[in-house]
Amino acid sequence: MSNSGWTEVRIAGRRVCGWLLLSLLLSACSWKAGLELERQGVRLLEGNEWQPLFQQQEQLFRAVIDFRAQHFSGLMAVKKTEMGFRFAFFTELGMTMFDLEVGPDSFVQHYCFEPLNRKALLRILEADFRRLSARPQGLRAVLYRQASGHYWYRLKLAGDRNVWGVSASGRQLLHILHPSLLPDEAEINISYRDQLPERIEIVHPKLGLRIGLSRMQVTGHRMQVTGDR
Repeated sequence: MSNSGWTEVRIAGRRVCGWLLLSLLLSACSWKAGLELERQGVRLLEGNEWQPLFQQQEQLFRAVIDFRAQHFSGLMAVKKTEMGFRFAFFTELGMTMFDLEVGPDSFVQHYCFEPLNRKALLRILEADFRRLSARPQGLRAVLYRQASGHYWYRLKLAGDRNVWGVSASGRQLLHILHPSLLPDEAEINISYRDQLPERIEIVHPKLGLRIGLSRMQVTGHRMQVTGDR
């Protein structure tokens, strides 16, 4: 290739890198659109900025997972462990679909049903469950205050940039965002009843993945689903 040809290639490469950098910057800022946020500065997190989402030793949820053309429904058990939390998804007939244990910087795959045993999908589930159970301590976060009084913490957790939205009173975790140009972009929304998470919805729009969890509780001898609509 002639010198002029190599020059054109280098110019084209710089343009591509420039567009990628611009796209990353726009992606990093797009989560703030329409939220009316005021930056409060950088804070060193103490680990008590929001209440733990899973406060009980064990919690049970009705679970629905839609992944592209596949649909799975059953129960999700969340249990505290020494390492962190264990998330087990199984059908109502008792067949285990996956059993994953997530800590602040650790991950154990105890079991995964073969159709779901894909590295990319497991990485997504690991990141989602870590976001749900995280109470970062000793990390720096950019703090924003919303006009509604809610607070938003933007920080990097396990290599990913995420944003946690917390209620003004009660410090309840309401939203978790993972803005990204990559397929792992995620949005998590949480609603409560009796100070416990009633419904958790995890959406990955670029992947066609949706996980819906509705809290179950035992009343007498009956199991009730409290998060159903």
